Amino acid sequence: MSWFRRQQGATPGDDGDEPTDPAESSEGGEQAAPAPVGDSDEVPKALADFFLVFEEHLNEVEKEDMAEFVAQLRKPPTVLERISRGLDDPEELAETVMTNPALSADVLRIVNSAAFHLSSPISSVHHAVNYLGTNLVKGLVLQAAVGQMLALESPAQHTAYMRLWRASYVASAVAQALATELALPEPSETATKALLANIGDLALISARPGLARLYGAHATLFDRVCGQQDELVGNAAIVGAILARSWNLPTAIEAHLRYAYVPMAWPPERHGETELDMREHVVVYLANRVGDAVTFGRSRRLEDFSIDRPDALEYFFLPAYLQAAELSDLPEQLTAPPTAKKLQQLIDRFGD
Repeated sequence: MSWFRRQQGATPGDDGDEPTDPAESSEGGEQAAPAPVGDSDEVPKALADFFLVFEEHLNEVEKEDMAEFVAQLRKPPTVLERISRGLDDPEELAETVMTNPALSADVLRIVNSAAFHLSSPISSVHHAVNYLGTNLVKGLVLQAAVGQMLALESPAQHTAYMRLWRASYVASAVAQALATELALPEPSETATKALLANIGDLALISARPGLARLYGAHATLFDRVCGQQDELVGNAAIVGAILARSWNLPTAIEAHLRYAYVPMAWPPERHGETELDMREHVVVYLANRVGDAVTFGRSRRLEDFSIDRPDALEYFFLPAYLQAAELSDLPEQLTAPPTAKKLQQLIDRFGD
């Protein structure tokens, strides 16, 4: 699969040319991905020079290679699609999971592992739902379902895998809390979008074990995406969106995966090109930054989270997005009781 073997230093686009704006070159009515940002007088040079690659920037061979890669993954259990579309009733969730004995066993194995700090073992799926709540159990089910599809052999892959899932759990809980506080239409759907944000990363570390090095301690999102594009031309957002289509997940989830890195790479003035609701997108993006901060960062305390991170370029445009979405006080809401206490309890459940 040549897409996974593209040499470092290659640029996206046919014949090694500089990438062109798909608004000018796409065919067949495909949605266009805009050209790169940047006023280097205002934006840090590394960010101004960064080109966010979309599926439309890849040539046909690269697209075919990605499709082949996705096709090689085992088809996910039907429960994954159901969870992505809701399944918020505790009883319905437990009954649905129990229709798949292998998945049920994996969920119980995960929840009773050292990754959780539980005072007593969880004995059944119903017990897990009642004790941990539907949101976290949905995450466990997704972890178990995706884990059955991936090939993880090296310790570095397993470490990256667990870091990504811990970040996803935290992000999902944060998104649920913030979306509820803001009275967004469907908080559980917002939480699911945050939960699935790293699905492309999980697929990449399975296909390319060497990429696990990008998910070490203190890794930033910007560095991870740059590393992916340097080695593969594409990035995890592209893979995630393709997986969402292949797995028949809701189109809203596919769109959030496709544009997952937009708040990192583009200023809010360009967000309209995504056609996503800015408030929800900002909530999901902020939630995933919280998940990354407590998983890859230097502190597991929510009170230490700050969007003032000049060392991490994924935060550069975030204050402007918060202001544009009229959500400037959102980071402070994370540290306000009782939301902060509840979220910190979830963070503390996970081992290091």
